[in-house]
Amino acid sequence: MVTPLTNELYVEVLFTYSPDSGVFPREFRDFAYMKTQLIEDSLRINYEKNNLIQNTMKSKDWLKTTNNQILQRHQDLLLVPFFGPDIYERLSLQNQQVAELTKALAKLDDEAEKE
Repeated sequence: MVTPLTNELYVEVLFTYSPDSGVFPREFRDFAYMKTQLIEDSLRINYEKNNLIQNTMKSKDWLKTTNNQILQRHQDLLLVPFFGPDIYERLSLQNQQVAELTKALAKLDDEAEKE
């Protein structure tokens, strides 16, 4: 998760989830997302007064809105300035790579179950 703090500074929080013996490989990604998303959605940032980013990040229902929801709502305003003009191409490539990896892992899992 990446959240802007100012127009020159952002905070990145990375959650990892280690494999659990009760989770099958093909279910791992969804299970890890479910576990870490609860933590990520609970994060809040209190901005200093006159912070330019807070106008984009904050809303009247700030206490009820998660950082992820704010970022999704203002994605176009935030992605290009922070990550460059090619961010959409990079995100598309990343999503394609994740889909290919997920498919390859499922195939390996199926092959392992047949043995």
